[in-house]
Amino acid sequence: MRVARFVRIRRPWRNWDITALRRNLGVYVHIPFCPAICTYCDFLKFGPKRPRGLDEASYESSLLREIEARGAWLTARLAGTGRRVDSIFIGGGTPTMLPAADLARIASELMSSFPTAGGPVEFSCEANPDTLDQEKLAAMHESGVNRLSIGIQSSNDRLLKFMGRTHRWAETVPVLEMVADGPIRNYSFDLIYGLPNQSVGTLLESGRRLLEFRPPHFSAYWLVPEPHTAYTRWAMRYPQQIPSDRDVLYQQHAVECLLRGYGHYRYEVNNYAMPGHESMHNIRYWQGGDYIGLGLGSASRLGTAVVSNPKSHIVWNTAIESIGSADDPLGQAMAELDPKASAPPADSFLQLRNRLGHELSGQSVNPRWITGGLMEIHAGRLEIRSKGLNLSEQYSLEME
Repeated sequence: MRVARFVRIRRPWRNWDITALRRNLGVYVHIPFCPAICTYCDFLKFGPKRPRGLDEASYESSLLREIEARGAWLTARLAGTGRRVDSIFIGGGTPTMLPAADLARIASELMSSFPTAGGPVEFSCEANPDTLDQEKLAAMHESGVNRLSIGIQSSNDRLLKFMGRTHRWAETVPVLEMVADGPIRNYSFDLIYGLPNQSVGTLLESGRRLLEFRPPHFSAYWLVPEPHTAYTRWAMRYPQQIPSDRDVLYQQHAVECLLRGYGHYRYEVNNYAMPGHESMHNIRYWQGGDYIGLGLGSASRLGTAVVSNPKSHIVWNTAIESIGSADDPLGQAMAELDPKASAPPADSFLQLRNRLGHELSGQSVNPRWITGGLMEIHAGRLEIRSKGLNLSEQYSLEME
């Protein structure tokens, strides 16, 4: 068992290259399939029951067509601009439900179709522990994937069952050992807090067990009831079992203290990392940057325009054929931009979700934010301190 020790971390967010994040682009790829539907999930996904005509093979075929067409389109638009793709994220769903050869094919096509040359690419893939094996790890690594985001959520089998997760802790341990000793050295674990009947002790036990596998990044999420989920329906029947906001904030603080002892700092509302292991793809969302979404329902941002793919696989297949034509929504958005220009900053609500915060340009700052130790001003920026991240929505409303 590794012994925790507190580490003083000196503002590593000031080393983030925000200029590159706004100059370059990210790519998000959605894989909508899951072995089962978790009780709390409101993402676009399909379990064993799927719409007619939608399966892994047909989806992959359409996705590869979209990757090739959109990649060629973007490469042509960015030619001579000095801009490139420097982050890719395959999410879902459960991407690692796909066979190793299919994952490798998608990853390789992304690297070859989009303009990635000229520097490193942060290439992440989400995974569930019961869908990972040595073959998939090797295939992803050889195809360019260099970061994993693994949905563990808890080491407590009772809570895993309540959430509808398909893995149990005993079978997860050898998978995490494989990941810790595997070829992909940058990996992140997910943890959920705010669950009914989840004590601080149970939560910290999960955190300590996961930290034994030395993850350089950690995501810890507050379980909030989302519309149209099984968990929300359960919460409406048993509201007395939902922990109070005060109890959940205490759990969040306990997790942060634990992670700080292992060298992780809280750099975003839900994310913790050792310096240098932050998810730059996610920071692009919060700080502002262009990104292209591929697959069902995925969103793209170009300039200030946000365009989403259709959620129907039938409509999506038709839309793929229009890439590069006059009917292409992304083409229309790009036509209104200078392709050499960097993306504008994100909305203040998003920028205030992470430690680098908001660039001040004449906005007034509530002095209580500073004196209360929630924020600080540095080099013309309103930076967020860790305990201020929980109030980012309030800040953005006051700054409007």
